Amino acid sequence: MNCLWCEGTNVIKKGVRKTRYSSHQRYFCKDCEKYFSTHPLKHKAYPPQVIVDAITKYNLGYSTRETSKQVNKRFKVKTSKSVINQWINEFQRFSPIRSLRPQFVHSEQIVFTKRFDHENLPYVFRIHHYKNQLLVRDLFPRLFSFLTQFKKGCPDVFFEIGKRCSTPSYQLKVNVMRRKNFACALAGFAVNAARNNYQRHELVEEFMLVNDTATVAVEVPVWYWEKRVGDGVTGHIDLLQIRNDMV
Repeated sequence: MNCLWCEGTNVIKKGVRKTRYSSHQRYFCKDCEKYFSTHPLKHKAYPPQVIVDAITKYNLGYSTRETSKQVNKRFKVKTSKSVINQWINEFQRFSPIRSLRPQFVHSEQIVFTKRFDHENLPYVFRIHHYKNQLLVRDLFPRLFSFLTQFKKGCPDVFFEIGKRCSTPSYQLKVNVMRRKNFACALAGFAVNAARNNYQRHELVEEFMLVNDTATVAVEVPVWYWEKRVGDGVTGHIDLLQIRNDMV
């Protein structure tokens, strides 16, 4: 571990800092003689997962009062309407969907969820109804129809193809382009709520689907069947986004 102040490596554990609902490790750097912590959200009495979940619930259409009730019940904490409102304002840069919230806040169901099991692996398909209507319906009618069909279930062909795209050892030349943009910042904020590495994937997907303005659906099943050889392959898209009128 490197010191956050001087980047030195002569670091030791030095006690635990306790808050009302959580605790985290403190470190001491022998080089610069300073204390530091790797806690993702400093100076907060509540664990990161409480704050992240509260922001998500609010952007699912719940009032600050109802959000507080649900968060308190789930995490066994005591928040209030004013605390939730404070978090919403403080971390508003991580929830750009907030500007559109008045347009869908009274919808009966903002996010549709459907679980599919393929080859003993679960895929939790989710779609944001409002963003699907706003970003997809007119510009990409075929994609809109494709996404909407999953409300009735996944086509049988998806389950009939046993080969997943991650299984065969394809020899493909791919030009990898790495970019660091605002989506990375959103994912980085959402990861704070993960208690372990296993939770990271789903937490990032859910947070971006609910809180950003580009993610329309997550865990989207896809497949390809080649009739001439009688073989096919299946897979899924982690995040389906619409940016600058492009998929």
